[in-house]
Amino acid sequence: MWHLISNNSELYLFSALIQANAAVVALVGIFVIYKLQAYQYEIQTIKFFLSEAIRQVGSNRKILDTRLKFEDMSNKDRDERIKEFGNSLITDYFIEWNNKLNIMTTVRKKIIAPTILLIILIMSNVIFLGYPSIINQFGKIIIFIDVVFQAIVIAVIVYQIISIIQMK
Repeated sequence: MWHLISNNSELYLFSALIQANAAVVALVGIFVIYKLQAYQYEIQTIKFFLSEAIRQVGSNRKILDTRLKFEDMSNKDRDERIKEFGNSLITDYFIEWNNKLNIMTTVRKKIIAPTILLIILIMSNVIFLGYPSIINQFGKIIIFIDVVFQAIVIAVIVYQIISIIQMK
């Protein structure tokens, strides 16, 4: 009699899980790159208006040095330098620039841990796929654990993406 489920069914499911995880990594990567590029574009716009403000108001050497080295400064140094400028249009541009840099750093931090977990999961799936006897013997348990872990990791990724979308 012909059976719908063969001994290799777990192997096919396992390889499909690898492909699904790879697709999730690709989609997350595209989303993160899109968000970072959008923030980078906003920073370029801020730099343009900052340059115009510097040209109109005139500036000292400290403002020009800060503009050139701003992205390379630590967050603490950027905050201190902004406080030194007092209240002005130039300060507002530096504050907005600093906010965008902080958001970009937060985006990178939020997505890196779940993505690394998903990549580790993909690698473990590839390793298990190399041992079909283990999958045939413990297939249902391994796949159940794998699917549960994937669901948790993907839920964390979705949560992080939602929190990234809500950032302004």
